[in-house]
Amino acid sequence: SRGAFYAIDTPKMKKFIEPYKKLAKAYPTCWAILSYDCVMAIADAVKKAKSFDRDAVAKVLESSDFDTLRGKLSFRAIDHQMNSPEYFATSYFDKEKGFSLGKDVVVVPGESLFRSVESVKKAREKAGIQFVPWTAK
Repeated sequence: SRGAFYAIDTPKMKKFIEPYKKLAKAYPTCWAILSYDCVMAIADAVKKAKSFDRDAVAKVLESSDFDTLRGKLSFRAIDHQMNSPEYFATSYFDKEKGFSLGKDVVVVPGESLFRSVESVKKAREKAGIQFVPWTAK
């Protein structure tokens, strides 16, 4: 998962779970966590850019860290991939919660999952794709 609420031990996640449960009548899903982080990163980028201008916001997204439910994360300028960690675990049924969770969680840093910059550039060149990061414009 990229957003296993039970595996993410950050102050923001701890503050997020209970209000989410109250509103949704369920624990947050991976997609809820990712969506929340996305909206908050864009809001933060708009604040940092002091503008809604897409170019200004895009430059901030490419060059800043964002304090997310999963910790400080950022986007790579070369391909806009976020260094979102992956959470791997052994599943077990939690009787109290009534659904499966994970135990013995292994967190894989997002950076370790990135394609190399050279690989991205080579694939684009082969496909005839020209890409210039917003921060280079």
